[in-house]
Amino acid sequence: MTENKNFGYCSLIKATEQVLDKFFVENRIYARVTATKREERPMVDPQALREAVINAILHNDYSYNNPPKFEMFSDRIEITSTGGLPWGMTKEDFFNGKSCPRNPELMRIFQDMELVERLGSGVRRILNAYAPDVFEISDTFFRVTFRYNKPFAEADDKAGEKNREKTTQKTTQKILDAIRKNPQISRQELAEIVGISESGIKWQLKKMKDEGIIERVGSLKGGKWVVK
Repeated sequence: MTENKNFGYCSLIKATEQVLDKFFVENRIYARVTATKREERPMVDPQALREAVINAILHNDYSYNNPPKFEMFSDRIEITSTGGLPWGMTKEDFFNGKSCPRNPELMRIFQDMELVERLGSGVRRILNAYAPDVFEISDTFFRVTFRYNKPFAEADDKAGEKNREKTTQKTTQKILDAIRKNPQISRQELAEIVGISESGIKWQLKKMKDEGIIERVGSLKGGKWVVK
């Protein structure tokens, strides 16, 4: 850890909001742009992270005078609360979404503040994004560990670049085939054949001319394309 910050000395509602705000800032979003779309990948699933924070504060056993602990490491986030499962609840009950609030009045306040939607929904949201092994449950503490997602790998970027090159080659070949069949073909007709916009065809034709693949002979209206 490189930072130690205390969110105490205020109401639990305010402390919860401060912790959530801190994680919102620190939860980096990795992004890359491919030929067809923009892809994003957060370090940690934001909804699961939010639920884990709120659950740790709601179900902490404050009789030990130990507050929940939120730790960020180079490869993970650990959220630890004091006390294991509430009395009478088994691990099977927990993973099946059964709710048994350790602090019922605190739960009611959080519901009134719309920080909690409904009982038992938080665990299911975490399990929608992560395997059950993110939870570590003992008789004295409860911990959730989120390993960071990795940035888009260089191999992925190379694969994306290779796919873009293949797409460009296919587009070029379609244009060349269409020109060979009809040297007087218009940009609008090419756009319909290739399946891209007319402005895209204009850009492709200019690129092919600059690379010496094709040549325009004659006027724009009466001329023709020649494949070199």
